[in-house]
Order: sequence, then structure tokens, then C-alpha cells
Amino acid sequence: MKKIILASLMAIAMVASASAVDVKPYFGIFPVRYTSVTEEYPGGGDGPDITSLSLGFGAFSLGMKISDFRMDIMLATGYPSFNVYYDFNVSDSFLPYLKAGFAYQRKVKDYGPVELKSVDKIFAIGCGIGYQVANHLILDAGIDYIYAKNKEKTIGSPTSKSTDKGFGVNLGARLQF
Repeated sequence: MKKIILASLMAIAMVASASAVDVKPYFGIFPVRYTSVTEEYPGGGDGPDITSLSLGFGAFSLGMKISDFRMDIMLATGYPSFNVYYDFNVSDSFLPYLKAGFAYQRKVKDYGPVELKSVDKIFAIGCGIGYQVANHLILDAGIDYIYAKNKEKTIGSPTSKSTDKGFGVNLGARLQF
């Protein structure tokens, strides 16, 4: 996880330093975050619907705005994600955007004599609206389609694979410097 965060920060810094346009760093906090996904198994059969509502600390992000593009690392409960946004210049205060993101999570859980290893690859595409309420403050609301490929391995058992599909809603604010 540390390598993903470090690589993402380095990519953002390299793009920012190579660009000749104005670069604006920002910090985002999303105190309301709701996700709902359904787990699907190969050969048919759905797992339970998994829903999550986070109030107070849903996620936060650190990134840079370069012209009409933004890149950030969002730290949500469970995993970091790298996201790229395209902002549409509709007006000075109304800021719709498109988003694409990727997250990778690798976990090892030790249950005494049994060890569970899992790898999750999570993809998200979405859209949202920002509304600039002050010079450096933007309120943000977005919705994402989430697609995840999961693989779990327990020692002595075959590998289990599943796919998660669902959506997420984020409400928060960005402070742009």
C-alpha cells in the first residue's frame, strides 16, 4: 500500500513539474461516503449485498489541479485509490467533472492455523459536480460505478474468485490553494 501511495504522489509531482501551466494543489475531505456493491461468483450465484455508510470520516484526498485535469490519491476506509478527473469549464462557480480511478489492495489475515491472502483490483468511473462557494473552497458531490475483481487463497484450499459491482456516493469539499 505504501508503494502505491508513493508511486501515485511521484506521478502527480512529475506531471506537475513537467507542465508549463498553472498547478494548484488541493486537499479534499468527504465526510459522507456511501457504497453499495453486490458480490458475484463464477458459475452463477450472488453473494450478499454489501453496503457501507461513513459519516464523519468517509475519505480524504490530496492532489493537484493542472489546467482542466485533476489527479489525486484518495484514502478511504480500507484502501487508497489513484484518480484522474476532467473538469468542464461551464462557469466560474459551477464545475461538473468526469472521473476514472484505480485501487489495489493486498491483505494477509492470520486466523491462527489458517492464513487468508486476498488481492483486490478496484476500478471506478464516475461523474460529479463541484460548486465554488468561496475563492478556495469547492463543495463536491459525486457518484461512481465500482467494479472490483477479488481473489482469495486459503492455505490448503483452492483459490476463490469473485467480482463486485456497485456504486458509491461521495459528499464533501475541496480546499484549493
